[in-house]
Amino acid sequence: MSCDTAIVRIDRPSRESFNFVSAARNLSLWSFGTWSVDIDETEDEQSIDGQTITLNSVLTGMLLSASQNNGYKDNIIDGSSCISVNLPVTVVANKQTVIIQTEEDYTLVQAIFDEFSNDIDFVEIEFPITVVFEQYNDIQVENETVFNSIV
Repeated sequence: MSCDTAIVRIDRPSRESFNFVSAARNLSLWSFGTWSVDIDETEDEQSIDGQTITLNSVLTGMLLSASQNNGYKDNIIDGSSCISVNLPVTVVANKQTVIIQTEEDYTLVQAIFDEFSNDIDFVEIEFPITVVFEQYNDIQVENETVFNSIV
């Protein structure tokens, strides 16, 4: 599976674009894909309810971060930035069982990998697990064969 992103440019003033993406009736659109927000730097800045939307504005950052699931944090166990694994999950790292309950627990796996510099590191996931895609939809994965077809 690849991480595809489609970019659509809306040639409308910032106020109109903001009103569209923030309208409650349009919020369901966020679940159908990865969205990119691009503010044209040559466009005159426009004020919306006393707020200015610019490339570095808080709202722009919030829209960008809310628009996709960052699957890179758990790459040490799933090897893919396109998905993330719901926690808790049990893995076997170099023959040591680790229960990962929080994102901080990924460092436990890294510590096991770092114990010896001359070994081959491996991680096995104990199934079933729940996988979350970029668009925040999820599925339960029952075995390694299905998991490998996803990543």
